[in-house]
Amino acid sequence: MFLYVSLCKPTQSNDNIYNPVLGAEQLTSLAQETLKIQDQKDSLTQKNKEVDDLLHETRKLNGQIKTICDLIWESMNLGKDYSIEELLNKILDIHICSYIIFNRFEYFDTVLNPGLPMGEPVRAIVFKKFDKMRKLLRGYMHKNVWISIESKSTFSYDLYPTFETLLFVLLENAIKYAPNHSPVTVTFTEGDDGLDALIQSEGPYCSTQELSSLGTKGFRSKNAQLTNTSGQGFGLNFAQKICEMHGIKISYASQYGRKDHGVVYGTFSVMLKFPRLKEE
Repeated sequence: MFLYVSLCKPTQSNDNIYNPVLGAEQLTSLAQETLKIQDQKDSLTQKNKEVDDLLHETRKLNGQIKTICDLIWESMNLGKDYSIEELLNKILDIHICSYIIFNRFEYFDTVLNPGLPMGEPVRAIVFKKFDKMRKLLRGYMHKNVWISIESKSTFSYDLYPTFETLLFVLLENAIKYAPNHSPVTVTFTEGDDGLDALIQSEGPYCSTQELSSLGTKGFRSKNAQLTNTSGQGFGLNFAQKICEMHGIKISYASQYGRKDHGVVYGTFSVMLKFPRLKEE
């Protein structure tokens, strides 16, 4: 009798393996669900970043308000008498800081709750809103940059509360980047089709390619980044959203001017086009 011993390893595992073949519909459904989960993760990451930015900005601005108030009280305790003009300037600085904080929260609302109702618009004269911002920003940043409204207009438009935020963002941005001792001009031109409001100031030059990217969240032009001016690139993005809410067309232009310490400057223009309302 012969004994045969097999030298081959068994080809079948003792473990049970379950490897079903999924159909096309099931694979498509799984892929869609995976993409949905990834989108939710990206959205959550973005919202967390917005919260961090909001906290950073509001802490900084609240610190500025506290510093102004502390200096006033400390100076008065030391016997210093402030003139009415000095106190008004301090109050104006506090008002602007609080306005920027308010704008930051408004922007955050559009990110967190894009479908948030805007309330009812109120018919108001556009010129008067610009004039209010001109007065509020008088002496802003102590750069001796002033807002000059070159013409008047009685044109009225249906405006939401966010409209003042739009003007604040655009005019504050112009002052922030303008060199010392220079104007920011506003010119109104009214026609049969509506009102044009042109804001012009000297600021960092933007190339044609960069102009098309203005309003994109986080974008800052090359020359804007070369200046010592801080910015996060969300101001014009918010301005564009507010314009869309109002049915206002916004566009930008930049004309080459001069070069100073490696930074190219030019005349920067923002055009706001208000269509004439049908009932008019």
